[in-house]
Amino acid sequence: MSVPSGGSCAPGICTRGRYTLARTCNGAGTCLPAVTVSCGKYQCNPQGCLTMCADDNDCVTASICGVVYCGGLRGEYFVSMNPTGTPKLVRTDPSVNFDFAGVPVAPGFNVSFSARWTGTVTPRFSETFVFSTKADDGVRLWIDNQLLIDDWKIHSSQENAGVPVPLVAGMPYEITLEYFNAAVGGSVQLLWSSPSTPKQVIPIRDLTPALP
Repeated sequence: MSVPSGGSCAPGICTRGRYTLARTCNGAGTCLPAVTVSCGKYQCNPQGCLTMCADDNDCVTASICGVVYCGGLRGEYFVSMNPTGTPKLVRTDPSVNFDFAGVPVAPGFNVSFSARWTGTVTPRFSETFVFSTKADDGVRLWIDNQLLIDDWKIHSSQENAGVPVPLVAGMPYEITLEYFNAAVGGSVQLLWSSPSTPKQVIPIRDLTPALP
């Protein structure tokens, strides 16, 4: 039996975060070409791309599930106060919002260490954003390879803001944040603000971790 024009001739298929849309017939007995879309940070199912997550299994690549959204940044942790060489620990962090309170970041670390977070940040509004950090001790921040904050010094908790940056909604921008802690204490936050975004820690939904 022939399939009428526009009728379904092949179901949708999900493969590792890529969804092939259900195929329709051209009315002459031939399926139209398959169209495959990426689900971004999310997995898919036979009905299409997920838009929220229940756990890490609903996320792809290095993303993790935070409440209902996939995302995060790749965190590399070093035992020295210089983020060079091979990191001792690599993980995905949902955001950069830490108060170490004199406790080592993980087993095998002293209170002095350094870290680097990498990935992309994707705004939801086409606006001018101000990126800022609040840290004890030093931080450096790049957006799309532009150094916005350079405060690589030992000090108590201090806030720094970069120059305003115009961003386009839905477009990912590369982000790199480096940090070191020299002594007992230590904290670091990565924040942003815009006309539609009150100053806040950049949330997991707007971040995507760099791939290994």
